[in-house]
Amino acid sequence: MIILSACIIILGFKVLQIHNSIFLGILCAVLDILPFVGTTIVFIPIIIYNIVMKRYLLVFGLIALYLLERLTREILEAKFLSNKLAIHPLIVIISIYVGVKMFGFIGIISGPIYSIIAKDMIYGS
Repeated sequence: MIILSACIIILGFKVLQIHNSIFLGILCAVLDILPFVGTTIVFIPIIIYNIVMKRYLLVFGLIALYLLERLTREILEAKFLSNKLAIHPLIVIISIYVGVKMFGFIGIISGPIYSIIAKDMIYGS
């Protein structure tokens, strides 16, 4: 998934004609290992710089690229997690969301665990 994210970002930076696109894409891939802050650390300064330079079309493109990368990443994570846990991807996404809302950061792990326990209780092993 990290390689796919890096490819999307590098290609997007090339299309948007961002200098050092390969370096920034690899940096995003390395930082993507960190939850929540990975690619944001790279995108936010670039977006702020381009707002200051009044390149609003480029800012729009960068925001769209960031959202595309995040959406792709979330869908793939849910799909891979659902295959490992043998539950539907939508249930995984909902359980993570409910877990975060109820338990905060720990809910990312506890939400899917509770859904697995509920599935086992309802359907048996």
